[in-house]
Amino acid sequence: MVYHLRDFMAILRAPTVALFMVLLLIPFHALAQEDEEGMYSIAKATQIGAISDSDIGLNEAQLRPQGDHILIAGAEGYARLIDSKEPESRAKDISLTSGKTEDFTALSWHPQGESALLVGENGQMMRLSLENYALETVEGKGVLEGEKQTAIAWNRNGDTAYLGGQNGSIFRYSSADGFTFLDKSQSPITAIYCHPSPNTRLCVISTAGDGAAVIDIDHQVSWISN
Repeated sequence: MVYHLRDFMAILRAPTVALFMVLLLIPFHALAQEDEEGMYSIAKATQIGAISDSDIGLNEAQLRPQGDHILIAGAEGYARLIDSKEPESRAKDISLTSGKTEDFTALSWHPQGESALLVGENGQMMRLSLENYALETVEGKGVLEGEKQTAIAWNRNGDTAYLGGQNGSIFRYSSADGFTFLDKSQSPITAIYCHPSPNTRLCVISTAGDGAAVIDIDHQVSWISN
């Protein structure tokens, strides 16, 4: 489950950002109501609790594959793990220290759920390890320097992560081979999503103005016009 918040967060500039994030984490009751065309669902919040009293500039949140934690990331290297079963309990939060001042803009859990990659401004890329809850800079990220990274996703096999940037660059990353440039769009990369089946290693890229593209099993990028 991935919540893409960047577009919405650009509108909100206040502590309301923290309150909005909470709405994604608290329990909901789904109510079925009937209209002229049939049934539709309404989600109603039953509890509200703030993560912070100030604007922490949240940009993205993603549920761990095991379903027990939500990793959130935002401004000035902010990152935090929240218990998904008791998201209102700040005592169960795990604060993650990046030591960075650049914003995190996107993240992706490895399919095995033991680590996650976080990317952001000026080519920032860090790895979270659940073994010691440490955020460490990824080696070789210098090739990304100067370009804000706007999207990242692991393929379902967990052997390759794909990254997209504000300037349109598309890279693949693996711990064995490091970074490999794949292609470049003329407009920003807005999202990357990989097929959930490990036997279907295809990923889709969307852009702000150049249509979409598909990355195949051989890491070849094929563009879909319009």
